[in-house]
Amino acid sequence: MIKRTLANFVANMKKSKEHLKQLRSFWLRRWKLILPALLIFSMILPAYIIFQGWYSSDINNSSVIEDMGDMTPLDKTKPIQDAVNWPAAYEENTAKANTEQENANVTEELTISKVEAEPEIVEPALSEMGLPVVGQIVTSYGYNYSNVYEDFRFHAGLDLSVQRDTPVAAVLSGEVSEVEYNELFGYRITVDHGSGWQTRYSNLGKVKAAAGDQVKKGTVLGQVGESGKAENDLGTHLHVELLKDGHHSDPSTYLSLNK
Repeated sequence: MIKRTLANFVANMKKSKEHLKQLRSFWLRRWKLILPALLIFSMILPAYIIFQGWYSSDINNSSVIEDMGDMTPLDKTKPIQDAVNWPAAYEENTAKANTEQENANVTEELTISKVEAEPEIVEPALSEMGLPVVGQIVTSYGYNYSNVYEDFRFHAGLDLSVQRDTPVAAVLSGEVSEVEYNELFGYRITVDHGSGWQTRYSNLGKVKAAAGDQVKKGTVLGQVGESGKAENDLGTHLHVELLKDGHHSDPSTYLSLNK
């Protein structure tokens, strides 16, 4: 058994040596073909690199020479000419600056004239507001209980208790902007006092002013009549409102100054 194993091992070794000889012979034949190609490539590559560098340098030098050929010669007399012409240039610049200043002055004058021409907005003298009637306040401005509607609701003016046919005067000068009739408030007159301020007088029985009339402080607008349905539980009274840009304000803030 041992002899047979040794014989097989020796046979395998011989086969391996034979196989190695065949591989060596194969690569030697291939190397004889590859080596000349490597030598030729190693000679061509440096020559190609050198040629490329020389060609690029030649192109750049040609471009620089062409650019330099387009340059105009230095004019040595130009600084002298500029120095000789400086008085004319100075006068031209001075005249231009004067013209611009004159235009600026004219624009400023026109702006000032426009501002002066615009009408000045004058606020009405609310502190000088007079009383429309002399009476007792029965309902103040703000939230109050309404016997008619049986709830709390916002009251947009003052209710002044007076006798029927009591004259109602304008509290400030202005223009009558509206005269209307409403079952809730009877006849109602609105006077525009300017700058968004208005006064409104309701529960009138007679009207003595028309829309567009110019009225002064104290001018009689009408007479108190029967109260409208909205406030008929309060008896005969004048309902007066004060508005700024359509929003209600408390009239007592100003009327109380002249009570």
